[in-house]
Amino acid sequence: MKPECYNPETNQWTLIPRMEVARGAMGAITYKDQIFVMGGYSNSMCLSDVEVYNPASMTWRMVANMTNSCWSFGVALLEKQLYVVGGVEAEDVYMSAEWRYDVENNQGNVVEDLAVPHGPITCCVVEQLPHYASFTIHETGTEIKFNLL
Repeated sequence: MKPECYNPETNQWTLIPRMEVARGAMGAITYKDQIFVMGGYSNSMCLSDVEVYNPASMTWRMVANMTNSCWSFGVALLEKQLYVVGGVEAEDVYMSAEWRYDVENNQGNVVEDLAVPHGPITCCVVEQLPHYASFTIHETGTEIKFNLL
């Protein structure tokens, strides 16, 4: 499979260079006109590496690895910090770890574990309410609330 990049200004897709590590079920997010792609799986192996694509130079580069290998996790950006939440480590093994990456300093660290491990998840940041979120995990119907300080 060849990666492509969409330009909404020209309404066209352009072929771009391949990442160093092909992957599926990864997380991706943009920051300062770059695309951060992290984790996922490749050849039945769970990944922890993070690659960054720069569309201006059409190049990929590796940055600090995540602490844990995982796939199908939530990823969000809050105040120049990239957060990876939950995810899957192995079949039916859900993650409780949360990882934070400082984009400006290329440093990552583990932050407080989630109260309940959970697998495939999506997360987002609501700018008007950046320190509080609530969601329901559909498999169990359990409501999880957390507060980022």
